[in-house]
Amino acid sequence: MHIDPRLLALVDETRLLVAVFGPGFGESIAVRVPPEHWIVIDSLGEPRSDPTEIPALELVRTVGESTDAVIMTHPHADHAIGIDRLVMEHVSGPIGCAPLWLDTAEASLEDNDREKQLEAARKNKAQRAIAARWEDDPSTRWELRAGATTRVADAQLTALHPDDHTLKAPPAEPNALSTPLLVEWFDVRLVLGADLLTGYWTAAQAVGGVLTDHALAKVPHHGSTTALDSAWLDVHPGAPHWLLTPFNKGKKLPDFEEDEGLDQMLRNVDEVHLTALGRRPSGAVAANRRMTLAAARPLMRGTTRRGITFSKKSTSRLESSWVAAAFNPDGSISGRLQRGTSAFTVLRG
Repeated sequence: MHIDPRLLALVDETRLLVAVFGPGFGESIAVRVPPEHWIVIDSLGEPRSDPTEIPALELVRTVGESTDAVIMTHPHADHAIGIDRLVMEHVSGPIGCAPLWLDTAEASLEDNDREKQLEAARKNKAQRAIAARWEDDPSTRWELRAGATTRVADAQLTALHPDDHTLKAPPAEPNALSTPLLVEWFDVRLVLGADLLTGYWTAAQAVGGVLTDHALAKVPHHGSTTALDSAWLDVHPGAPHWLLTPFNKGKKLPDFEEDEGLDQMLRNVDEVHLTALGRRPSGAVAANRRMTLAAARPLMRGTTRRGITFSKKSTSRLESSWVAAAFNPDGSISGRLQRGTSAFTVLRG
C-alpha cells in the first residue's frame, strides 16, 4: 500500500500526529506520540479483503517504527476486522479491549447467512488474538472500562466507557458499550468517539472532564444523529477540528439532510472533514472536495424521497481515504490539516 507523501510529511519529532482512515466501511486511527511512539485504535477491512491492507499499520511500517499500543473499541466488523494482524505485529505495550467482548467471540457464528458468517469469523479472529496475547503476555492486558488509563510516552490515554452501571446490565447494542478515548499530550486533547451513542456521553464526561474542550474529535458513529450528544458537541463555533468516517451499509452515514447529522454538527463548528464520501459522488462533488452543506445536499441526494443513494461498490480506495493533523504542545495545529484525495470537507452554510 502506498502512503501519501503529504501524510508522511506530518511525521515530526516534536509534534503529535493523528491520522483517521475510513473508505466507507471500516475505521482506524493512528496517533504518533513524539519522538517515535504509535497508538493504533481499531482496524478496518471488508470480510473478503486482504487482512494486510491496514492503512494505520502501513503508515507505522513506512516510517520504520512499531506500535506501542493497540486498541479495539468494540467488535463491530468495520472496527475489528484486521485487529488480529495488529496484535500479531505488536511487540510490547498495552492492548486495550473491554473483557466482555472476549466472552462473546462465538455468539454470531450461528447465523445462516454466509456473508455474515464470514464477517463473524473475521471478527472472532480478532477477539481470539487479543485473548491469546493477554494470556501469553499479561503485561499487555489493558481492560477498557470507564476511568482506565495508560501512558504512551508523554501521552495519557483514558477510556471513557463502559461504566460500571452499563456493565451491570449490558445493552444488546454493541455501540452502546464501545469505548471512546481521551488522549492528552501537553495542552492537546483528542476525543476519539468510537461509536458511542447519545445518552451514554454524560457518564463519559464524568470521567474525562469537559469533553467540549478538545483540539480534535473523531466524531462518534460515523456522524449519526444518534451519537450527537451535548457532552462533546457544544463547543465554541470554529474552534476544534472534527473528523468522521462514512459508513456505506445499512442506514448510510453521515446524513446530509436538514436537522440530521451534518446539519447539527455544523451549528457548532465551521467545517467537518470526512475521510471519504463512501458513495459514488456526482461529477460536481467529485471535482470539488470542499463544499457547503447547502450546495452538497442536492448533489448528494439520490432518487429516494429522502436521504442519499449509495452505490454498493462506492467505498473509496484505502490509501486515499484519510484526514490527518499535527499538533504543537501548546494545542495549536501545525500548518494545515491534510486530506487524502478521497476526503471531503463540508462547510457551514
